[in-house]
Amino acid sequence: MAEGALFGSVRSRSGFSKVISPPVECAWGKLRRESGERLAFLELSSHCADVAAVTVRLLELPVWRRRFEALAGRPLGPPDIVRLGLIAYLHDLGKCAVGFWLKQFDQETADGDIDTRIRRNIVKSIGGELGECGHTSVIGALFRSDAAKIVKEHSLMNVLKQASHHEQLLIASISHHGQPVNPKDTHDCSWTWQPVPHLNYDPSKELSDLLDAGVEMFEDALHAYDPLPDTERFVHGFCGLVSLADWIGSNPNTAFFPYDLAPPENRYALAYDRAGEVLRCMRIDCVDAAAYLRNRQLAFGDVFFDPYTKKPYEATPIQAAACELNLGQLVIIEDETGAGKTEAALWRFKSLFEAGAVDSLVFCLPTRVSAVALSKRVETFIRRVFPNDEIRLNTVLAVPGYLVSDGLIGERLARFEFLWPESSKESSAHRHWAAENSKRYLAAAVAVGTIDQVLLAGLKTRHAHLRGAALLRSLLVVDEVHASDVYMNRILERLLARHVEAGGHALLLSATLGNSARSRFLRLVESDDHTGTSERGGHDHGRNAVAPYPAISSAGSLRGFGSVGRQKHVEVELMPVLGDSTVVADIAAAAATAGAKVLVVHNTVNQAIDVHRELERKDIASGVLFGCNGQPCPHHGRFSAVDRKVLDAQVDRLFGKQSPGGPRILVGTQTLEQSLDIDADLLISDLCPMDVLLQRIGRLHRHLRDRPKRFEKPKLVLLVPRERNLQRDLSQLKAYGLGSVYENTLSIEATWRELEQRAGLTIPADNRELVERATDYDRLETLAAELGSDWERSWRQLLGAEAAHRQQAMPFVLDWDGEFEVYKENTGVLTRLGTMPRLVKIAKTRSPFGQPLTELQIPHHLWPEGCDEAEVEIEHIGDVISFRLAERSFSYSRLGLVYSRSGDADLQMSD
Repeated sequence: MAEGALFGSVRSRSGFSKVISPPVECAWGKLRRESGERLAFLELSSHCADVAAVTVRLLELPVWRRRFEALAGRPLGPPDIVRLGLIAYLHDLGKCAVGFWLKQFDQETADGDIDTRIRRNIVKSIGGELGECGHTSVIGALFRSDAAKIVKEHSLMNVLKQASHHEQLLIASISHHGQPVNPKDTHDCSWTWQPVPHLNYDPSKELSDLLDAGVEMFEDALHAYDPLPDTERFVHGFCGLVSLADWIGSNPNTAFFPYDLAPPENRYALAYDRAGEVLRCMRIDCVDAAAYLRNRQLAFGDVFFDPYTKKPYEATPIQAAACELNLGQLVIIEDETGAGKTEAALWRFKSLFEAGAVDSLVFCLPTRVSAVALSKRVETFIRRVFPNDEIRLNTVLAVPGYLVSDGLIGERLARFEFLWPESSKESSAHRHWAAENSKRYLAAAVAVGTIDQVLLAGLKTRHAHLRGAALLRSLLVVDEVHASDVYMNRILERLLARHVEAGGHALLLSATLGNSARSRFLRLVESDDHTGTSERGGHDHGRNAVAPYPAISSAGSLRGFGSVGRQKHVEVELMPVLGDSTVVADIAAAAATAGAKVLVVHNTVNQAIDVHRELERKDIASGVLFGCNGQPCPHHGRFSAVDRKVLDAQVDRLFGKQSPGGPRILVGTQTLEQSLDIDADLLISDLCPMDVLLQRIGRLHRHLRDRPKRFEKPKLVLLVPRERNLQRDLSQLKAYGLGSVYENTLSIEATWRELEQRAGLTIPADNRELVERATDYDRLETLAAELGSDWERSWRQLLGAEAAHRQQAMPFVLDWDGEFEVYKENTGVLTRLGTMPRLVKIAKTRSPFGQPLTELQIPHHLWPEGCDEAEVEIEHIGDVISFRLAERSFSYSRLGLVYSRSGDADLQMSD
């Protein structure tokens, strides 16, 4: 290719936005194709000014400012904030490099990929190797090149030298693309900082121009002031702050920062004004909404009322107490399922928000289905609190695979293009921005999702700093906190400690939290012990059973509340038929024939599928057995993401609070037991630990409604092993989740013993005693000693395994009190131990429920060891999709993903 055919002769430095045919010959920050080869570009100094303006505006917001003052250990005055804006201005030094400048020649292919052949050929012609030469990874090469002298000796850098960690603040700013960069990186890309005369491009000249422009924009910041903050946690937080500012300033949608906003010399002043407007439209700046809410002076019944009669609900004592501002930063609410803990959490958010204590809400739950269901309730709450469209906070469903914001479903058009039902409004680009990428979920004013999205802020993963900084301003609500295992709890404890130390607020919700767990969480604010080294609470377990319930706990306080709701007297029948699918199906079918809604919850997917198959063989009236799109099916976690959406909606439609009456049977697994507002007349459940069982009981007679005859009173049929020797038969019982899904067999034994001694349960009066008797570690240790050496050995093994799991989390925990340093990106970092699914691509087809299907998730424990296949060929046999991975055969159908090899108890895990 001739040089003249590729490069023009016009050097474009005089104006701001250009639409040109020749290449951009100066350092550029943003660039887009208008048509064919024509480009619109934004000079690098203008883009850096946009990001600096967003950074300054964020730090000027009251809540953000207080959080970063807590991280800094001192107040931040206007000079500090301007100087930090200047450091944010320097975030894209690496874009002066030749390697980045050449990206303008990349072409987007028809299928959305990027063709780099032109850039690669140019790099090769000047003796370089493209490799990994992104604009952040080349910083090490910059500091080893001749261009480093320009940076180090420039007057602009004097501001950095006013902080003992000045280099760390600069590196934190440069590390805005997902993880810390290494300024001492020896990666060989020195060519990218060398002048290229025949291209008329000199990166040193571009660096000098960028720094000179910064002097003009930030002249006030160059005076002598007190040293900038230099605590390690501030450096970590600043990295996340600049990352967020860069995401906003780099948005390709020109509704954020138009290319023609101002010429470079005037860019910062106008960008500062524009940034304020953008943050308000995005609802990151919610100061106006807090003032609006204070003026409304809402009562509980103004927001929570019967949707049909409009009769206001009266707050329960625990809901009324939840809004007290003096409760502290970390609060725990314990109450039975269905008692209104969600409403208490939302009412607390309303109180903290209008008081200016928080700017956002992050409500996280243990499962996708519970997050999807709750998001609708939260959306309703926000619309009632903020009926004014212009003031209303934006809401995001923070579940990967969904594209939902403000209750609207969006559509992805291209790499950075999305279509929303209201896309004709410019405001839609701002309100829905956080929903369009999972890394940005926590930047929404209200985010409802799985706990994984929060835990990612506490792990050494890409964009952890961005997530962590956005989270600081939030009321963090963790529902069903008891559902996390020791690995997840270790991560959560460290994250909560960081959040609270920075002035953040958190609320933990549970119906079945044990005394030990409660004490361990509260120690995070009562002392400097954030190690979480023990599952024991440090209190005499003899007092556990009489601790108040329901209760609100905070540092140094445990306040009990009498149960104002009805007491639910549950009949419990223990049936020694665990694993007998035929008998279980007979019980469910008989109840449905009598008109009951029946919920069958098994510990494993395989058992749920077996019982569902047995029910299909029975003479049951059409529509009684749960199904979707005309296909009868169970409910569990081994369905594709697209199918889970329609299945979750169908569960809510047929078993939710507003569901029609009539007989139904739904067979499922743990996906049905947490945070779902579903209601059954009869519950059939496998034996499981007491805290889990109480969650399942929470779906039984959940609401006041007419019940069919024989089911006026709530009844639990508990499926237990045929023989009364759990320890001896454990190897066989793993197929039913005992000792596999639920590893604490001593807790299962304690649960079984407790229920053998009771004809029924009174909920919630018995909750505290039941949980402590079956889950308290001191009690379990005593029980092991009573049962003999085999149980004692099993107990020691469990404690050892939990200690190992707890310790296993520590290498991956991102410690903001530790040095800001590069960490190797590890795709094996998990938010849940051992459960990271693998994706396989398949040829586009239709799922059993009519959804477009292009990929399937394979649970971690089913993935063949050593298999690295990313795409598989499928075979259709009727409505069943079959495929192989290594030596294992799989099928996907209306029953979900099935692994055809049988007899391996270790693979009978639940999802």
